[in-house]
Amino acid sequence: MMNSLKISLAGLCASALYLTLASSPLNLGMTQTALAAPPAYKPPTVGSPSRRVGGGTRTKGTPPMITLLAPPTTAYTLQTQPVIYWAISESKYPIDIQLMEANPDSIEAMQPLLEKQISIDNAGIQKLDLKAMEVTLKPNVEYELFISAIMDPDNRGQDVISSAILKSVPKTGKVASCLQQADKQTVTYENLATCGIWYDAIAELSTQIHTQKDNAKLKAARRALMMQVKLPEVAELDK
Repeated sequence: MMNSLKISLAGLCASALYLTLASSPLNLGMTQTALAAPPAYKPPTVGSPSRRVGGGTRTKGTPPMITLLAPPTTAYTLQTQPVIYWAISESKYPIDIQLMEANPDSIEAMQPLLEKQISIDNAGIQKLDLKAMEVTLKPNVEYELFISAIMDPDNRGQDVISSAILKSVPKTGKVASCLQQADKQTVTYENLATCGIWYDAIAELSTQIHTQKDNAKLKAARRALMMQVKLPEVAELDK
């Protein structure tokens, strides 16, 4: 009698567990894609303090959120003309872009490599294509990129500014070894993120999102990366 009772209880527990999993929003058919782990960004060991500046801190009232999609410390790209992504919560402000060496060692190096004002049509995630702007980074040189929303053209002290550090690195040494070990066939955004190549990972992922607009996994992956580098406001905007 006791054994029968134990078996019955075990059956009830198993049934309850099945129903819980079947009705859970995380189940989604229990497919591998739905349960796939998000990409993990592993920043390079650069030994530099936090340099990213988030927008929305220099004006009174409620300024727009503007930020580069970048980690708080120096991040890498394998390109000398990378595509860099940024985000803004409103589209009505002119945007000022400046790119310069982060640690210039001459008067010439202190001059901006890029200085341009643009306008945007829609709020959300934007891209900056350095190749289209005919800008080329020198390898192994740190650059600081500034994206500013101009609140008042007559008072630029009211600009809402975001900045981040980027560095173009050659695909050699530890970087090459990591990418080769990650995937011997193709390099994916997951591999790039794991090997610390932040800007290329975001560019690859964002390109796929643009061409596969209904792919929830890709959008979730980008939001996960935003959370990993402490950009919850971008993750929220990206929904």
